[in-house]
Amino acid sequence: MFKLLPTLVLQVLFLSFAMAGVQSGNVTGLSFQLVALSQVAPDGNADNSSSFSTEDLRLPISTSSQFIYGVSVSIGTGAGTRKKHRVPPFHRLHTVNGCAFAFSSATGYLSRDTFHLGNGGSGAATESISGVVFGCAHSITGFQNGGTLGGVLSLSPSPLSLPMQLGARRGGRFSYCLPKPTQRNPHTFLRLGADVPSTPPGAHTTTLAVHPGPKAPGYYLSLVGISLGNKRLDIDQHVFAAGHGCSINPAETITTIAEPAYLAVEHALVAHMKDLGSNRVKGPLCFDRINRSVRARLPSMVFHFEDGAELWFTVEQLFEVRGSLTACFLEVGRGQHRMVIGAAQQVNTRFTFDIGAGRLAFTPELCG
Repeated sequence: MFKLLPTLVLQVLFLSFAMAGVQSGNVTGLSFQLVALSQVAPDGNADNSSSFSTEDLRLPISTSSQFIYGVSVSIGTGAGTRKKHRVPPFHRLHTVNGCAFAFSSATGYLSRDTFHLGNGGSGAATESISGVVFGCAHSITGFQNGGTLGGVLSLSPSPLSLPMQLGARRGGRFSYCLPKPTQRNPHTFLRLGADVPSTPPGAHTTTLAVHPGPKAPGYYLSLVGISLGNKRLDIDQHVFAAGHGCSINPAETITTIAEPAYLAVEHALVAHMKDLGSNRVKGPLCFDRINRSVRARLPSMVFHFEDGAELWFTVEQLFEVRGSLTACFLEVGRGQHRMVIGAAQQVNTRFTFDIGAGRLAFTPELCG
């Protein structure tokens, strides 16, 4: 399984061709089965009967390992399955710099081979992509996966990512809808090109700024405000403009809010919960006395963008109920200087990235 990672981290696993111009008349589609890895079997396949938890994966992620997503592929001459200790016959790619790559987390050889997409059931390949350039790592640090995950799939706008490699063939568009992790390992699809579903009426769209790097590569949005419940919070807009703005990244497990804005959110949330008779407890932003009546009145949140689009976060996306009487807020911000919309707050929302047009569309959807 490949962890989804649309940032620069370990993107050496996918090294690209030069991106050609998009020609809409020849756009084709491609879909990867996307699985919420609440349980992953040691052989690398999601398995409802397995007790092998994502807690055992020890991935280098910033917070809870609950919101980890993967796609299933095989590389080389295999028939869509991956066996332990099996090394596909990669073809080394010789470049002007030789055939080696080096990164802070991995070193190895550049390779080019065929990627096979499985159907998530029998394991037989349903589609193959030839000529994919990737990093065949021989030395890796910070990626201790218990022999379960095979690498990292980059969706970043860097020329080293999979969407950039596919380039004109997929039209510069991709879409995903993250399912909520459950014991049954729900799945949807990461879709590219012609496989991207049509944007439904009523979907919100906003400007998507693409920053290919080398520093802080990613997709950025122009956030101008935050509401908690029905109240727009008093936050200086300059806070949201720091760096490149607010990024969106499913590799970040939960949303990060720059500290000045987070303190405003924290203050408003504590006051709201106090009105409900719930007090803050020690540790993270958690609250006690979460009975049925209080649960029904937990607040939602809205991110407001400069062109009028609004991204709503439901109670289920914002709070994790622990036990029967404690609820914790699934966003962080103290000591932070950046804004990132993480995976937990993207659950059950369809996001469609149009890199060429510089637009992001999003709409609520029951994923999986």
